[in-house]
Amino acid sequence: MQRLLAEAMRAHEAGLLKEAKQQYLQVLAINVGNAKSLYGLGLIAHQAGDFEVAVRMLRGAIAASPNDATYHLSLAVALQAQQKPEESLAAYRHTLALQPDFAAAHNNIAGLLQTLGKLEEATIHYERAIALKPDYAAAYCNLGVVL
Repeated sequence: MQRLLAEAMRAHEAGLLKEAKQQYLQVLAINVGNAKSLYGLGLIAHQAGDFEVAVRMLRGAIAASPNDATYHLSLAVALQAQQKPEESLAAYRHTLALQPDFAAAHNNIAGLLQTLGKLEEATIHYERAIALKPDYAAAYCNLGVVL
């Protein structure tokens, strides 16, 4: 199973989404609660624009591995793509509760807050992202727009 999961992840990274999807599904046939396979399927669904499936798979990954901040971040992004800002905001906040030094999560929550018109709070998160990752060009750009 580990070999199959590693192959799925390599195929996914290489952009071979059909192959990766099939391999993730094979892993799930062996272990229905495999968090990494559920996460991979969630990412593939998100890449395909199927946000409903993405959210379902990502929630499954979180159920299997509730303390993985990356899974929560991906869920927040998928919920945001579904135009569910309050659920997305809650998922971003949960991500940061799990991993307060997650620069990408700070940048992403700031973007959502900016969209919601909460500019002061967005500024705080952009500045935190920059403090955590001083070469974070996107955060600098986004902060400039807010300011």
